[in-house]
Amino acid sequence: MRKQPYITGTAALDISGNDWHQSETYRHFKNWFIAGVNYPDTWEVFGDLGLYDATEEVRKGLKGRMKVRNGILCADGVRTFLDMVWNSIVVRKREPYFTLESFLYDQGEERAVIEALKHFREAFPEDTRKVLDAYITKLVRETET
Repeated sequence: MRKQPYITGTAALDISGNDWHQSETYRHFKNWFIAGVNYPDTWEVFGDLGLYDATEEVRKGLKGRMKVRNGILCADGVRTFLDMVWNSIVVRKREPYFTLESFLYDQGEERAVIEALKHFREAFPEDTRKVLDAYITKLVRETET
């Protein structure tokens, strides 16, 4: 897969089915977060992990309000969570305010998010890893309850 901008953030969660605002998402498509355009580009960090062609979903959701080209990439639920964590910790320099319970993740996705954060820990700048580690611990505790 070649590097290109992709839909991420809450719009990607809606498109992938991990949030409950789908109708609102398509009404406000001009406000979508596009990695590499108006949201941090994490391609160099996470590669193409969790990116998929969402052209048909986007066409269906927009219902002809705009022309949709082929090859629209979207982040799945796990990738979106990684992007949002990166944005919070690395870009905004704070612990994320959201948790796994904030979205419609099943137990498998919750485990996948935690394992991905652990796997990519070394890709985070060294001065952010303490915050990342505390956040991972918080997520692990959340899944144990």
